[in-house]
Amino acid sequence: MVQKELTQILEECCQVSTSLTLLVGVSGGPDSLTLLDMLLKGGYSVIVAHLDHALRPDSAQEAQRVVQFARERGLKTVFARKDVGQYAQLGRMTIEEAAREVRYQFLFEQARAFSAQAVAVAHTADDQVETILMHLIRGSGLSGLRGMPYRLDDHPWDAHMPLIRPLLDMWRSEILAYCQDHGLEPIFDNSNLDSTYFRNRLRNELLPQLETYNSSIKQVLLRMSHTITGDFEILQEAVEHAWESACQLQAADHLELSLEPLRNLGQGMQRRILRHAVEVLRPGIRDLDYDTIQRALSFLKNPTRSQRMQWMGDLWLKIDGRKFLIGDLNSFTLGAESPQLPVEREITLDIQDRQFFGNGWYIESQLEPIEAFEEDRQDMDDPFQAALALEKVTLPLSVRTRHPGDRLQPLGMQGHSMKLSDFFINKKLMQELRDLWPLVISGTQIAWIPGYQPMHPFRITNDTQFVIYLRVQRADSE
Repeated sequence: MVQKELTQILEECCQVSTSLTLLVGVSGGPDSLTLLDMLLKGGYSVIVAHLDHALRPDSAQEAQRVVQFARERGLKTVFARKDVGQYAQLGRMTIEEAAREVRYQFLFEQARAFSAQAVAVAHTADDQVETILMHLIRGSGLSGLRGMPYRLDDHPWDAHMPLIRPLLDMWRSEILAYCQDHGLEPIFDNSNLDSTYFRNRLRNELLPQLETYNSSIKQVLLRMSHTITGDFEILQEAVEHAWESACQLQAADHLELSLEPLRNLGQGMQRRILRHAVEVLRPGIRDLDYDTIQRALSFLKNPTRSQRMQWMGDLWLKIDGRKFLIGDLNSFTLGAESPQLPVEREITLDIQDRQFFGNGWYIESQLEPIEAFEEDRQDMDDPFQAALALEKVTLPLSVRTRHPGDRLQPLGMQGHSMKLSDFFINKKLMQELRDLWPLVISGTQIAWIPGYQPMHPFRITNDTQFVIYLRVQRADSE
């Protein structure tokens, strides 16, 4: 890539101007130094931003090298240090996921502080090929096989400021040649050789293997992404037309789609509509996989008895008359739409019992042999149903609202406990509903919170012979 080509990409594809400031993410590696140098030669006003991820012993020294490099050229510089390893551990993320999230949070915070027109990062053609392969391996649709765009407006870090990637057509070999020709002395990150990271395995192991089948595989994949991008634009026009016909309401926390028109669409278009719905409600979600979409399609065709299902994360699906709703729990649990128990009430729940809460909802229990349960209960995706292992339960059960100091052990936390208040916050249950939300109690422990999974101590195991099947339902939905 020559300077003239970059200028054209910046103007036409990235849509940025030399009259406004760009904030440039500079790691000090060959890619970011090349981008910075080319932007300066193109007459762009830039601010250099560097984040020390604190993942290597020499990272602080490298940060100083970047700052020195920028200051020698009279450039305004911002830098910070963030313990990405600790962030990953607390957020239960991979190092790669945590580094990406922390980095973009920092870049857009600084860009807003300096009123920049965009954040620029130095992803290259090689990065694009690796991204496409990652998406392919994870089962992405056409959206993922396009790879990264030059300009990204719809992302979770800022609603108004774009992320631009001007070097997406520049290969790593060209980058290294540019650094040598222009006297740039980049930092080389040895962690790029560590194949415990998924992207590094693709780069260091899979791509060389694919090149034994086709020596031009990287160029082929890059051309494919360009072709798919063009095809995707045509598809998007059809999706937008179908969306306008199906979508009746687009609110901040939920969508209302017309049920029959949605059901009458072909399955391929239904998949696109569901993906578009996620993009609207959760623009930060990446790599939406095939199985997740199929669960929603199955629910659309054969709904649960309660006509609702927890779909992904905090997004739920619900069929309400002629409407198909997608949104967070709060949008489905207002007033009579949610089970609520008066604070002063405590209900005793025996086996083979049904007890009413008082706002049109009830809870019922049944004792079932594990074989009959596994054969008969095919709609357990409905989070208002649960099964507890009988041998782990203290009978009778009780149902009450929360008490000060309540703790619980959610399924999948390997027996670790957390505050009930933190659980409600994490699940984004509305503040107004928390004091009235029913809790199923075994002895002194929370065994199940309707709307969520049962607790870890009461889970079904290979030794379970009988289960207590619980269901919470609105009386008029029978």
